[in-house]
Amino acid sequence: MRYLLRRVFRNSRQVRFALIEGRHVFIDKFLLHLQERLPTMRLLIALCLLVSSVYAQAPGEVYVTPKIDLHLQPVAVAGMENRTLNVPPGFVVELFAEDVGKGRLMAWSPDSVLHVAVMGTRGNSEWRADPNRTGRVVALPDRDRDGRADEVRTVADDLLWPNSVAFYQGAMYVADTDEVVRFRDGDGDGFYEEREVFIPDLATWIPGLGGAEHVTHTIVFDEANERIYVHQGSSCDLCRERDPERATVLAFNLDGTGRRIFASGLRNSIGLALHPLTGELWATNNGHDRDRFPNGRDLPPETIVIVREGGFYGWPLAHGYQAWVDFEVDEYFRSIAPFTREDTLDVERMEQPVAAVAAHTAPMAIHFYTGDQFPSEYRNQAFVALRAGVRGNDLGYKVMAVFSDPDGQNSQVGDFLTGFRPNPGNNRVWGKPVGLESDAQGALYVSSDHTTQAVFRVRVGPLMGQWEVGPPDTVLAGQPLDLSAAIALTRFDREAAEPVVSADLSALGGSAETPLTALGDGRYRLEAALTGAEANGRKQIAVSVAQNTAEGPFEIALSRTLVVLPAEDLAIADDELAAGWTAKAGLGLDSFDFDGSGPVFTGTAAGVLTADPLTRLLPWQLDMEPPAPIETVGYWALRLAIHPGDVVPAEDDVVEVVLESGGFQQVVLLGEGTGDYGLDLGRKEWQEIEVPLSAFGILDRPIETVRFAANLEGRFYIDDLRLVRTEFAVPTVVHEAREDATPQHFGLEQNFPNPFNSQTAIRYTLDRSQEIELKVYTLTGQHVATLISGHRSAGRHVLHWDGRDGQGRPLASGLYLYQLRAESERQTRKLLLVR
Repeated sequence: MRYLLRRVFRNSRQVRFALIEGRHVFIDKFLLHLQERLPTMRLLIALCLLVSSVYAQAPGEVYVTPKIDLHLQPVAVAGMENRTLNVPPGFVVELFAEDVGKGRLMAWSPDSVLHVAVMGTRGNSEWRADPNRTGRVVALPDRDRDGRADEVRTVADDLLWPNSVAFYQGAMYVADTDEVVRFRDGDGDGFYEEREVFIPDLATWIPGLGGAEHVTHTIVFDEANERIYVHQGSSCDLCRERDPERATVLAFNLDGTGRRIFASGLRNSIGLALHPLTGELWATNNGHDRDRFPNGRDLPPETIVIVREGGFYGWPLAHGYQAWVDFEVDEYFRSIAPFTREDTLDVERMEQPVAAVAAHTAPMAIHFYTGDQFPSEYRNQAFVALRAGVRGNDLGYKVMAVFSDPDGQNSQVGDFLTGFRPNPGNNRVWGKPVGLESDAQGALYVSSDHTTQAVFRVRVGPLMGQWEVGPPDTVLAGQPLDLSAAIALTRFDREAAEPVVSADLSALGGSAETPLTALGDGRYRLEAALTGAEANGRKQIAVSVAQNTAEGPFEIALSRTLVVLPAEDLAIADDELAAGWTAKAGLGLDSFDFDGSGPVFTGTAAGVLTADPLTRLLPWQLDMEPPAPIETVGYWALRLAIHPGDVVPAEDDVVEVVLESGGFQQVVLLGEGTGDYGLDLGRKEWQEIEVPLSAFGILDRPIETVRFAANLEGRFYIDDLRLVRTEFAVPTVVHEAREDATPQHFGLEQNFPNPFNSQTAIRYTLDRSQEIELKVYTLTGQHVATLISGHRSAGRHVLHWDGRDGQGRPLASGLYLYQLRAESERQTRKLLLVR
């Protein structure tokens, strides 16, 4: 039976613990003197904080939302010299307005003029407000509709640190650092000279208090529910607030009365927006600055949440989906302790966020796209501006698309606009996205408040296309390929000359400029006889489409990734080291060579290791390095044979295999943490061991070293060391097929092909007619697609899946779980999707 300790501090001198046995029961257990046992208590408390119940989508787990590839390509920013940004194929980026100042959030006036809240800064400072109150609101009229603002015109001034602007019933509302001001243009000259304080006493700078103060506010009018929402950030990075209105979203009546806390636990929710279909309030939330501490560049993820009345969203206790803050960090422990029972209950009522994205990227505005200009998959979906990135492991400084159901379920994210930080190797950026809006024609506007203080306009260009028939998902290395594919242009200039369409097939042994055949009405066929790729890995085919349109020359690229699978196993060591491989012995391994006079597993010789470890606590190492890093695509296991030779078994024996793939990934064959690999040093015979590559974790980089490590003493042998390719059998059934012979078991088979790109076959067997479900999940347990839900008869079945979620959106590349479930049985397997 599983027991969990949940800590609940009553005060600084005593602790109440909860003993949980399948349910939450709070029991006064004992009193502890913290001054005497503080180090031990902190460790215990931290462990208790990190323990959580295990569900399909486990509360307490740190995760990020699945990411899809929108196939960004660089485009020159129209109106700027030597600046490029990356957007999906077919989109263009234009400079709409420059020299805007520190432009933050934006809104459209009733007469369709874009307005921007502009902070007034002291000198060149990014975060010091100008005490002379030079904050303002500017209008950016585009009277001739040429996609460029005619002027940057101040329409309201004498503001300190304005962040947000909104329009309601003819008035303009500006959220400044200490109040919301209502402006009116009484004489109709375009300048809002009439002003009054609409909402006073908002949380602002605290005199004499330094640190991570959040003093910006965002205002949203919710006419359907007759509410106004205003966000208030925390006064610190992580602390207990004295002001209960800090780190909240406040609600007011439409006339500014009825002030109340609508939701809490939101450290800094600069982005607020109403969902166009549900009317619910969505928010972005900035997590605490964990990057100062070990492993902190990935923690905590930033979140996008649905804000519900009375909801608690974690800060300062937890983040994400009930994941407790790491209170082993002494600074955090001292800031928050003592803890209460209410703390635990608050964390346990946190809802799963819509999306969790990379830490320290500082989400700003959230905007729902309701236009018709962008492809249909963007309609009613959210865009989020990310203003930071250098403190985390994501490049940041971008606009991200968030795809989800209207209720926030089944979410995916994808980079939509990147390039403000062009070089991952340094921290130089040339723009910091903050505000987002779209106009009546469907163009998207992005404000940047620092380095480049401007507003950009993103729209669909004159060319846009898609794959109509894609290339195959997988091919074998070294095998010829008769390629047949097709693309369709969904947007092109029908009055201009025919587009020039060609493909770069050099990655598969073809020409870099292979012309496609025009079929009419914007459709093109790609056919080529290719020699194929020599090595396994992911190879890209790119189709270039160029046309001299009415807007001028325009070009897009449509790319697809093929998975090249190895045609055979990769031998590392058999009768000798494979060609080009080198071996290096150290730390007590005296020698490694090949000899045929002793035990041999295959061939004529085996590898002989003679070892005299320096200490039993420090394993010796044998490093084998390939002539070039090895792509793992298409290999599923590392196989070798071991003969114990004259080694005398001991209780503390350790045998490990390590792969260097970006970092060092270890599997223990013998010793503490041993997997079920069957190695027995007491059996003086050859023992064949096969370690799935999945046991090493996610190998997202090529293998640079294969390491054999042990603390054994004596002479023993290894042979037939190789990477084993995945065996792919040709499917014998087609979509919706079923064999009549009744199987004797319930079973789920490995999908084929695997990895796959555009389609894969999943086969399963039922020993009787029954209700079943076949679902796909991320590795964190998030449900992304239901492939079957209903009654199926006994027999062998097969279905084909195109790698899309329940809403028809393509899933991101990565590992997924697919599970077949019946009333009393279930089976789960993994598949790899490669885009």
